[in-house]
Amino acid sequence: MDQLERTLGDHLSRAGADLRPPAGLADRITTAIVHRRRRRRVVATAAVAAALVLVVPAVGWVSGRPGPSGTGAAAGPSAASALPPEIAALVTDVTTYDLDRVDSVGPTGVVVGGPEQELSVDTPGAPTRTLARSPHAWAAAAGQDIVVWADHRDGDRHDFQVMCAGGTREPRQVGDRGVLKRDNPIQVSDDTLLWTDEAGQAWYAEGCAGAPRKIDARGHAVAFAFPDAFLVDDTTGELRQVDVRTGTQQLVPGAPRFDVPTGGQVFAATTTHLAWASEGRLSVLDRRAVVVNTVPGGVTATARLTAGDRFVVCASDGRPETTVYDTATGRVSGLRMPALAAADRFAWREGDTTWRVAVLRPT
Repeated sequence: MDQLERTLGDHLSRAGADLRPPAGLADRITTAIVHRRRRRRVVATAAVAAALVLVVPAVGWVSGRPGPSGTGAAAGPSAASALPPEIAALVTDVTTYDLDRVDSVGPTGVVVGGPEQELSVDTPGAPTRTLARSPHAWAAAAGQDIVVWADHRDGDRHDFQVMCAGGTREPRQVGDRGVLKRDNPIQVSDDTLLWTDEAGQAWYAEGCAGAPRKIDARGHAVAFAFPDAFLVDDTTGELRQVDVRTGTQQLVPGAPRFDVPTGGQVFAATTTHLAWASEGRLSVLDRRAVVVNTVPGGVTATARLTAGDRFVVCASDGRPETTVYDTATGRVSGLRMPALAAADRFAWREGDTTWRVAVLRPT
């Protein structure tokens, strides 16, 4: 029997049979016991995860429904104990969330997730904010000060529309031409949105209140590192880089042609690197040196990629397998847990509901 339950029994015995407990006491006790036991399971699972760290796993991950959100709390120095030592050495300022899943982490540490049929945002030290209660909300992404996602808004006219919320302002729809149903259909960088409509036309907008602007280039948008949008030509499979401010465009040097009809390619970009998972391989292009590094170990065609200042992270859906590529050293690490990266942030899950979000030390 749990110590909390024994203590409760002793107190109630001495209190006398003629006294009624306060309203809601039973529910509070049950919740406390559940959380205590859940924490024990998380610790045990994290210890197992640390023992199961791989060298290079085969990975893949497609984003899905978010899970219940919680308020962040600062974690102790052992919070990174489940990570490989080469990653743990870079981790600092860890915040812990009680979440079933995380869909996106912003460059300022904002965490986007939520329970089934709900989309919420968590900021360290602030109350959870619910952005949408909808079974159709998906494809969430966090920017500096805004969160974007796709949701079913206008009956049979379009399946999904672009939604955007910033600060405490109410969510608003951006544009009215729908969203192309592909992996990660909405990108956000420096609070500028990038997406592709149902007709295959790429658009961008500056913030939630910005007017949608058409990108004069062929292809659907796959990655964004402001001001550079990356589009894959649906006819030729060529990967094109477009400066959304000037319209200047060029083919991405070093990038292959992608089999668009087959699909299965996913992309992630920063100002210094561009990564893609295609045909079972993860490749990372150093945009400064124009050098493509093919990461050892296979990935599935349904991989989800995220990229930060230092890490490119390829994680799987339904399997706790993640590949982390260090762009500073070229080192590849394997995790037995979902993870993702954004700017100087790195997030990973331990156990069923414990998510850690850390700041990475400067290189």
